[in-house]
Amino acid sequence: MYWFRQSPIEFLPWLLIAALWITGGWLLVTHAFRLDKRERVISGVGLGLMTYLWTVNILGHWLPAQYAFASAGILIFLLGALN
Repeated sequence: MYWFRQSPIEFLPWLLIAALWITGGWLLVTHAFRLDKRERVISGVGLGLMTYLWTVNILGHWLPAQYAFASAGILIFLLGALN
């Protein structure tokens, strides 16, 4: 989470990872639940964030922090895309 302390450009990987878990959460909600269109976005962000944090905590036991943060975002996106 401290990628952007040195320069503003280092904020871009965090934005990419956030976009991945938000999109993955939205895809999971879209496929798993019958919700209105306006309800899918906030539910997807909530489910994506919850799943992302859970996955980071699990992966953090075995991987360094930067790899745990990055791989959790990718896993959430792949889980949503493969559903």
